Amino acid sequence: MAVRALTPDGTLLVGAHDTANLNHGTSGPANPDVLYRPDDVLADLGAAGIAVTVERADTVERPVPGAERPALDCLVRVRRA
Repeated sequence: MAVRALTPDGTLLVGAHDTANLNHGTSGPANPDVLYRPDDVLADLGAAGIAVTVERADTVERPVPGAERPALDCLVRVRRA
């Protein structure tokens, strides 16, 4: 896991297509195995026993030119404790 390489106070930023994008967003991969939810990312960190401070963990909208609705992305920013 990338967070293991962080020094204390190091930051890990995860930006990826959110699972919600499949049904409520636009564009992006159609395979749910390569999509993320903020809670999933945080659960993986917790299961790995890595202490972090969560600075942000949200599903965010990203405009897509020419699309009727935005893409939905997973955005997680944590700092290693």
